[in-house]
Amino acid sequence: IQDYTTGEIFALFKREGWHVIKQVETDSGETLGSFKLLHRYTDNLRINDGWAYYTYRPFESSQKKFLYKEQINLTPAVTKNLN
Repeated sequence: IQDYTTGEIFALFKREGWHVIKQVETDSGETLGSFKLLHRYTDNLRINDGWAYYTYRPFESSQKKFLYKEQINLTPAVTKNLN
């Protein structure tokens, strides 16, 4: 996923309904940090100017979907020292 305002590239990882966004360094392919969305089972994720936009409704609910906005605050990636 690309943030067209900042030019940053993100990878999206999904596990057990949770979505985790990881910023990717395009030169090396390394991840720079990650951010877990507040809600599970989200749809239509877009990133703009450091914010994540997505639609969500509670799991197995008959509610309408609503648009949510979260500021992306990356947790730094852990690097392993192989020495």
